[in-house]
Amino acid sequence: MTIKKGCFLGQETAAKIESRRGAAKYPCLVELISGQIFEYSGFKKIWGEFEEDGKKFALVQLTREDRVHGKILKNDESEFKVISIDQTSKTAHEKAEELFLKAVELFQNREDEVALTLLDRAIEIDPTYADAYESKGAILGQLDKFEEAIKVMDELLEVDKTSVMAHTNKSLFFHEDWRNRKS
Repeated sequence: MTIKKGCFLGQETAAKIESRRGAAKYPCLVELISGQIFEYSGFKKIWGEFEEDGKKFALVQLTREDRVHGKILKNDESEFKVISIDQTSKTAHEKAEELFLKAVELFQNREDEVALTLLDRAIEIDPTYADAYESKGAILGQLDKFEEAIKVMDELLEVDKTSVMAHTNKSLFFHEDWRNRKS
């Protein structure tokens, strides 16, 4: 079947997704470039805001014409940049992997909280995606959040009982947590 020929239920939505415009209510990530608040007439809904490394982000519902990666949105007081989260994959695993790869990139740029948010989303989409658990635990460990990191390694072991890295990281996190409590 092709979305370009014939007529079938959902054809319009499939075409939107293929053209990277997404479904009508799909959340988009926007970065506040200047100004103080996330107010813009094109934001149909704001699901949440967060800050990472001095940068402010929000998950919003945008009008179709504003749903373009890199587009700059402005009002009298603020300026925003649209950041696309590609959701055009065919399987849950592929979607989770895209989010995982973006999270790793953000983590390398020291955008830890945003990376953790994307890893949580990857796990939500594909609860069997072991790499997302491993990376989430590693980031939490680097942030000295050892108890949380240990819990994530336990979750990884539920997904993959043979994960050597889960056991290794878990023992390192226990050791570091013990050292921190001792001092």
